[in-house]
Amino acid sequence: MLIVEMEVEERHANAFQIVHGGVLASLIDVVSSFVVFESGHPTSGVSADLSTSYLKSVGIGAVLEVRSYCERDGKNLAFTRTDIFDKNTGDLLASGRHTKFCGGDYANMTVNPKL
Repeated sequence: MLIVEMEVEERHANAFQIVHGGVLASLIDVVSSFVVFESGHPTSGVSADLSTSYLKSVGIGAVLEVRSYCERDGKNLAFTRTDIFDKNTGDLLASGRHTKFCGGDYANMTVNPKL
């Protein structure tokens, strides 16, 4: 499991001053990719499927707590689940699933040290 935090700033908000759904989807993508890498794959692979369910909105100044798990780590595919909470209230804001292809040529790649 990997847990990260992020404070919602004005640049993360939409026209209604709440965190933009694209920001939440990007958090799910990025954090779950790190979970795949941490599970032992030499790279984070490539996305095969990414889904996000938006459950509740939150505004500027909120602190997001992102919890990501690798539910299954196979030879070619890794399956992750990521939940985003409002750290102050404990409310679940969004939940996502991410399937990553980590086999084939991706299993033999080396990570670019400049990343």
